[in-house]
Amino acid sequence: IIENDASSGDFCTRREFARWFVKLCSKLERKRMHRIIPNLITSGSFESAFDDVDFDDPDFLYIQSLGESGIVPSKLSSFFGTSANGSQSANTNSNFLPESYLSRFDLVNWKLLVEYPFASELDQKMLSKNVHTLDLSAWPDVTASVFVDLFGGDHSIVSKVFGNTRRLQHHKPVTKAQAAAALTSGRMEEVVRDELNRLEAENQSRLSAMGEMMEELINRGDIKQYWEVKIKKEQDRGFEVEKHLQDVLHELANERTDQEKEIADLLKEKSALERQNQELVCLRSEVDGMYDRLATESLEVMADEENLEKLSSDMSSKHQAVTEAKSYLEAEKEALTMLRSWVEQEAARVHERAEVLERAVRRWRVPAD
Repeated sequence: IIENDASSGDFCTRREFARWFVKLCSKLERKRMHRIIPNLITSGSFESAFDDVDFDDPDFLYIQSLGESGIVPSKLSSFFGTSANGSQSANTNSNFLPESYLSRFDLVNWKLLVEYPFASELDQKMLSKNVHTLDLSAWPDVTASVFVDLFGGDHSIVSKVFGNTRRLQHHKPVTKAQAAAALTSGRMEEVVRDELNRLEAENQSRLSAMGEMMEELINRGDIKQYWEVKIKKEQDRGFEVEKHLQDVLHELANERTDQEKEIADLLKEKSALERQNQELVCLRSEVDGMYDRLATESLEVMADEENLEKLSSDMSSKHQAVTEAKSYLEAEKEALTMLRSWVEQEAARVHERAEVLERAVRRWRVPAD
């Protein structure tokens, strides 16, 4: 009934306990008046018992059964005018709160309402005087079933679940271990014990039948004959396996020889590749040397080009200077030519003047004689 992955130390939710409780009361309960039957007939009422549990909920069948049976106050309890403890109900709260933790009060109340369904208010008044639970007055809507159980002392369900305590702390959540203890206590304790005895008896009967069948087979010799045939088959199979093993070993030897030849060829190829690699290394070294020489020569050529550019620049400068000097000399030559012609002209004029003066002097000298 309880899932295998449930941990005993975890707190139990109202949904989980409702599912386990209804399953237990429907499958193992012997008396019909104590059963809670979760079938489509009882759950097919015209409305859901709780507003927060609809028809699509996976545990709707179990929770609805608790509401319809009157164990848990619901809209149906208000509709019929009575609550779970038999009093007039004015409770308008129609939520089941399936994911909330189950309190000690709900655990005890649900269990005892099924355990003692006919406890009356008279029993409650008579037994309440002999119950020494300190915080019982703080419980909401304590039913007569609770007093009937507490009056049982050490044999009560409350004592078996929570131990010897005088403070039940009704609001405190219960663990799954406590929920399991409550489910298997009370009337269910005898049912579970009988069920375990039945299973043990069935197991013993099954073992006894198997022993008788084994003894009968041994007496008839069927087992010996069966094992002789089995051994013969295994021996034949062993011979076949041995033969197959020899064939496989022979094939493996041939394959090993072929692989050794392939390895030798691969080693030769490896040696050839290593030689080629060495030659490539040498060629690369030579190429690197040639590259270095080319780089050096390239630097020298670049230096020569720079020198030629400098010489060309110097030649251009000198050529320009020569051109300028030539122009200057030509200008001076022209000036000298002009000066020479002027000097020659002046010399001619001076010569003419000299001749004129000489003639004049001669003329002047003649009369004096």
